[in-house]
Amino acid sequence: MNYDDRRASPRYPLRAFAELGSSDREWAAHVLDISYYGARIALLDEYNLCAGDPIRLRLEIPEMQVPEGMLPYLHLEGTLVHQQEHMLGIQYEPASELDAELLKQILANLNK
Repeated sequence: MNYDDRRASPRYPLRAFAELGSSDREWAAHVLDISYYGARIALLDEYNLCAGDPIRLRLEIPEMQVPEGMLPYLHLEGTLVHQQEHMLGIQYEPASELDAELLKQILANLNK
């Protein structure tokens, strides 16, 4: 069974800017696809992360997808699951109830 077969929820293509952080550093990132529990991102700068490292991801929500009255950022906390050169697979959970609602709305919009 490969990694794609183990996903608990579908992934949707999404092009968005993000900031990936560890305990001591932050990197500019590009989100390539997203699901409720994980995402695939690209880092163009050198990084010093390994599978299993805890991470934070702050995703900039494209303006047209921001629900009225919500901030244009989604905060996620999780773990680096796998990496291949500059491509990283991360597993996460929303950082708050508000982030969980925003993530659900974003995925619903991507599923249309």
